[in-house]
Amino acid sequence: MGSHLTWKRQGLGLVVLAGSLAGCGSTKLTFSGPPQAPRPANCEFRMFTTSPDGFAEIGVIDVQFGEYQSNTYRDIASFKEEIRPYVCRAGGDAAIAFANGYGMYIKATVLKQVPRAAPIAASQAAPAAPSAESQAASPLPVALKAAPTGAAGFDFGMSRDAAKESCTKAGFAWSPLDEKYAECSGAPVALAVAAIPRLGFCEHKLCAIELNLEPTMNQGLGEVAARVYAALQAKYGSKSDGTPRVPRECHFGAFRDCIINGQARSDLNWRWKTGETVSMYAGSDRFGPKPVPGLYVFYGSTASPAETQGL
Repeated sequence: MGSHLTWKRQGLGLVVLAGSLAGCGSTKLTFSGPPQAPRPANCEFRMFTTSPDGFAEIGVIDVQFGEYQSNTYRDIASFKEEIRPYVCRAGGDAAIAFANGYGMYIKATVLKQVPRAAPIAASQAAPAAPSAESQAASPLPVALKAAPTGAAGFDFGMSRDAAKESCTKAGFAWSPLDEKYAECSGAPVALAVAAIPRLGFCEHKLCAIELNLEPTMNQGLGEVAARVYAALQAKYGSKSDGTPRVPRECHFGAFRDCIINGQARSDLNWRWKTGETVSMYAGSDRFGPKPVPGLYVFYGSTASPAETQGL
């Protein structure tokens, strides 16, 4: 049996690079960021098990097991060799390795290093024309995209009754927390990961949404954090000032303990001049009478009071 690489293009320009060994598992690369210039097939790149600063996600590699435990990797060195052609083809400078609850590496996030802006002297001459190499790679986005108008199937400005109807029509339970806050047991629309929305109302209108992200039995906290962070960057613009930090020992099991003791950290914010905010943070929820440690995404409208934004 011989391995092969195949290209597939799926909807809206999403490109997937898949390598398979018939009956022996498969490895697939999905591009999740701006296309970069490919690097040599045997390029060198850095491996991480937690999210580093100064990098932006450009792809995700999934490693599927084959029969008789083929295509499984328990050590970082062999896993790196398996994903090397995909990282290099994507133009990556590094990758984050994710293991499942049995210690087998099953996923990697491909990263591109974000250059730090150098100070410009007042006497500096006009910049030179960009090189062919710099033109070949699409720049990583730094500008904010459109501000949120709601999240998880709820729209800012909707009444409490309308929000309740959206929740219950989708088959979820509506739980009032107090006169300003309520909780829906699930999101009325499909999300990248399972989440429980908590809603805040200002003058009886929806002005803030907090999503409590819920890892499943097959998802670790690290995978959830990476997936949600990538989705937020794609929707609102890339951030180069940090990424979620989730040590390997926090990926599964007692991840809430890791949040309480500070091992798992995230404090990322998107802010618009018009007043809207989006935050991804690890800690206690900002809504409700009893704080619960977890991984959250907060959406604030222009009407959100400062105490709910927590920024």
